[in-house]
Formats: sequence, structure tokens, C-alpha cells
Amino acid sequence: FKQINDNLGHAEGDSALKMVANTLSKMVRSSDLLVRMGGDEFLLVLPDTTLESAQILTSRICAAVGQLDINSGNGHKLGISIGLAEWNSEMSQDEWMQRADETLYQAKSNGRNQVCVDC
Repeated sequence: FKQINDNLGHAEGDSALKMVANTLSKMVRSSDLLVRMGGDEFLLVLPDTTLESAQILTSRICAAVGQLDINSGNGHKLGISIGLAEWNSEMSQDEWMQRADETLYQAKSNGRNQVCVDC
């Protein structure tokens, strides 16, 4: 969203953010928790979901955002990167969030617009 804001203005960035948030909210269950953490980062908690099912959903989310065909203003389409981390009862919330964040940055460094899984 920063590239959109910088290249096309904040009104376009806000419009893109709303389009992405609407797309995400249509793809998750009512039992899931979807929140914007800030900037261009969202958190999606998928209770009672296997890692395999989460990978399938998040791959669909990547494709759906790509199909929005949002111009980022520099000749590229907006895409998203997703880091998946499975929580277990031995983890603190902070440790789980840290693992998800590290996995997200791995997805971004691998070329963006993809899902990366912490195993």
C-alpha cells in the first residue's frame, strides 16, 4: 500500500486497502479472526484449522488479491505475501506472533506474492 500511496496518492491507497480487506473478509469464516495490524499487515487467526487447510486458503487469498488487478503505480500489480505459523499450547502468544512475522518476512524475501510456512 505504501507504493500506491507514494505513486498514486492516499485516496488510491485507501481504495486499494478497502478492496483487499473486502476480499479477505469474504473468504474467511465467521469463526476466524481477521484484523489489520497496521500499515499493510493483516493478521488472520484460523481456529480449528490444519496447517494444510490454512495453506489452501491462503493460496486462494493470494490469487484473489492478484485478480483484483490493483495497479501499484510503478507498473506492477499489488500482491500479498503471507507467513503461516501454527500455534501450539507450548507457545506464548508473543512467540507465535514472532514466528508468523519471521515467516512473513521470509515470504517477502523469497519474491513476494506467496505463502511461506513456518514448520
